[in-house]
Amino acid sequence: MASCIARGRDRMRGGPVTFLAVVTMVVVVGAAGCSDGPDQPFEWPDDPTSGPVSTVDPAEAAAIEEILATFDGFRRAEVAVQADPEPAYLALAQLADYLADPLLGSVLFDVDTMHRRGVVRAGEPTWRPEVTGLRLDGSPPTATVRDCLDTTGWRLADRQGGQATAESVGLPVQFEPDRYVMEFSARRFDDRWLLDEAKVERGERC
Repeated sequence: MASCIARGRDRMRGGPVTFLAVVTMVVVVGAAGCSDGPDQPFEWPDDPTSGPVSTVDPAEAAAIEEILATFDGFRRAEVAVQADPEPAYLALAQLADYLADPLLGSVLFDVDTMHRRGVVRAGEPTWRPEVTGLRLDGSPPTATVRDCLDTTGWRLADRQGGQATAESVGLPVQFEPDRYVMEFSARRFDDRWLLDEAKVERGERC
């Protein structure tokens, strides 16, 4: 600061300067820092309390994780049972960990129909589920899952490899290759989540 004032005094030697002018210059020069070098950017000090704040309830986050795991297990089991359809009472063991009635009965009926008509589903679909509703305070707790299902790579065929259509073997229209939204309801039974209803939202694309 002393050197800054001295430089200011040198600049003023050419003429009379009032006391007020001197004080003003000292204040201005002091505020500017009187640095001969380049200005240094200002840096905010570290804030130990800063960082992302989670707003997701831990119970809800755990429930969502369980529901999506159940859904993924269902889709994988569905692909497996339709790749080699068995009578309903045998397919039950592969689906009962993920489904409850009435959805369980509906899926088993379709698998049994495939078995009796001698058709399979070749390839695999893709799916992209999202939990869009969650009510943990219900009795039982319930949830809604919306899924974007793409079946264009998952096609009906007879066991000899020939093509088949849903209409020709008496299966629902969703067995035709397509891409659409499905909405599922899920309920918590005892210590696990199960999917118990489903509907196709044909008017929605994804």
